[in-house]
Amino acid sequence: MKIEDQTVEVKVWNHNDAVVFVYEHHHNATKKEDGTYTYEDYYQVLTAVPINFGYDDEGLTEEEKYAKVKTLADALADVYQYEPDSEMGVSIYMNTHPYL
Repeated sequence: MKIEDQTVEVKVWNHNDAVVFVYEHHHNATKKEDGTYTYEDYYQVLTAVPINFGYDDEGLTEEEKYAKVKTLADALADVYQYEPDSEMGVSIYMNTHPYL
């Protein structure tokens, strides 16, 4: 496998039990004609990890599911905390009641 610059699509669905996002926080400053600046802050997602709990996990409580997802998020935060020249973030989305 050759590593090269590319964009990869990760599918995330509304029925995923959880999704962990890794993102960069960007800041742009644009100088206007009058010499003042306008600032734009935005997040760019680097990757998303969809998580689904199967039938074997039916006995897990919501707290236990959250603990498992948080373990992954903490591991990703440990990996990305030293990313050079970037402000990184890791967030968790939990879909606790998708079928009401």
